[in-house]
Amino acid sequence: MHIVVDIGNTRIKTGEFIGQKMSVTHIFDTLDECRIYLQTVKWDAAIASSVSTDSRELFACFSESHKVIYFDHTTPIPLTVAYRTPHTLGLDRLAAACGAATLHPAENSLVIDAGTSITYEIVEKGRVYLGGAISPGLNMRAKALHNFTARLPLIELPEEAPLIGKDTKSCLESGVLNGARGEIRDFIRMYREKFSNLRIIICGGDAKYFESVSESPVLLVPGLVLLGLNAILNYNVQKNG
Repeated sequence: MHIVVDIGNTRIKTGEFIGQKMSVTHIFDTLDECRIYLQTVKWDAAIASSVSTDSRELFACFSESHKVIYFDHTTPIPLTVAYRTPHTLGLDRLAAACGAATLHPAENSLVIDAGTSITYEIVEKGRVYLGGAISPGLNMRAKALHNFTARLPLIELPEEAPLIGKDTKSCLESGVLNGARGEIRDFIRMYREKFSNLRIIICGGDAKYFESVSESPVLLVPGLVLLGLNAILNYNVQKNG
C-alpha cells in the first residue's frame, strides 16, 4: 500500500492507494494529528508534499525506516514541464497536473483548483505541463473587500448568490461568487478556443461552487492532487526498481 500526504495552505489531506486506486482518505487540521495517523497504518512507500510546512517538521512525521519521497522541484515526474521558472511552480499545481494526465492520458486537460487561490493548469496531450493562471479564491476575495475598504462587512459565502443584490451583503455575495464563476467560464471558453477536445477537471475545497459553471461536461475530482502525488510516487518506485 502507498500513502500520500498533501499539506496545503489550509488543511492536511492523506490518501491510501493500492496501485492507482485510492481506497481511503483523511483530512487533518494539524501536523500532530497526521503524525499519529501515519504511525497507525502499514504501508510500503509514501510521498509527502507541502506548500506551507518546514521540511524538518514534515520529516518528523515519518520513521527513518520508511521509504518516503519528499516531493520538491527536483523529484522526477511523469510529465515534461514547459514552465519558464519551474523552481517557483507550486507543488500542488504540478501534482494536480499529474493527476489530470493520469485520468486523461494523451488528451488535453484543464485543471481548475478552487481553494485558497483559484489556479488553472493546462496539460497538453497528457504529456506536457504548459502552465496556466492564478487568481484569488472565494474567501480571499471576500476578505480583500472587507480589509481594503472602510465599511464593507466580511461575509460568509452562501451556497447560491443572487445576480442582483438588494443590500450590501447580497451585493458582496453576488460579486464574489458570480464574479468567480464568470471568470472561470471565460477561462474555459478561451482555453477551449486554443485546445481541442479539452477535458475540464475541477478540484479543491470550493469546487462545489463551480460544478455547473460550464455547459460543457466538467469532471469533479476532489482528490486530484492526491491522485497526482500517487502517480509521481508510482513513477519513482518503478524508475528506481
